Amino acid sequence: MKQIPKVWFNLFMVGLIGWVGLVGCDSFVSSQAFLDAAYKGDKATIETYIENGGDVKARRKDEGQETALHLAAQQGHADCVNVLLENGADVNARTKDEYQATALHLAAGNGHIECVKVLLENEADVNARAKDKFQATALHLAAGNGYTECVKVLLENGADVKARTKDKVQLTALHCAAQEGHPECVKVLLKNGAD
Repeated sequence: MKQIPKVWFNLFMVGLIGWVGLVGCDSFVSSQAFLDAAYKGDKATIETYIENGGDVKARRKDEGQETALHLAAQQGHADCVNVLLENGADVNARTKDEYQATALHLAAGNGHIECVKVLLENEADVNARAKDKFQATALHLAAGNGYTECVKVLLENGADVKARTKDKVQLTALHCAAQEGHPECVKVLLKNGAD
């Protein structure tokens, strides 16, 4: 059997030791660790990743291909959402699944009012539509899930109270709230011109 030349072996070992040292180092954060940190609300890891030149627009490798902003907004980590936006995250980036949702859809649909506020302060499109067959807005999602405070903030920021889904039924946010049994959302929507 042929032996590997010693110089190649030494170069390999130096590279391996350097890589192992880098992985063990606090200043190295992989894009997967960055995305996990956004999901978990680990602001320090997000900041370390960004400080070391990581791509703030990195996406998960699964079907949805969410960005860190999507993940942080979906989980309600407003401080992480803010850091990501301050460092160049695209406030209107869409997931790459059938819904093609924005971070605002995910925050509003899960009732994360502080994330909704941060996103809107950073010029999130309040009337952006998902790209599935329903094409719901964030207002549809917040109303349908009973998140009255999110409904109020969305309306205060120009959400179209009369926007209809694009399917055969053509629901408004009022329909969504009433259908799902959310009387407080119904009241807010009616006070703001829903019919």
